[in-house]
Amino acid sequence: MPVLYSDELQKDHYAPFLSKTACITCSLFAVMTIMPAFLIYRTHNFWIRDSFHYEQPIVTHMNELVVIAYTETETFQAGTTKDLNEL
Repeated sequence: MPVLYSDELQKDHYAPFLSKTACITCSLFAVMTIMPAFLIYRTHNFWIRDSFHYEQPIVTHMNELVVIAYTETETFQAGTTKDLNEL
């Protein structure tokens, strides 16, 4: 039996294991441990610490390329299409 109260005269007070106080304590402890697990299960990861969402841009490649080279005297330009070469 657990010790409920002990005073200065060293008189210990005991209660049986299946007393009302022990039943209330055990039921509250069970609710405090089961309820968070139930909430996590029902809310689908209620306490998420980190979450990553990667976005991919929609890219359509035109297969066009422009190369510009700067030197001290001239500027050279080359492109992959006729329109880009005329720039």
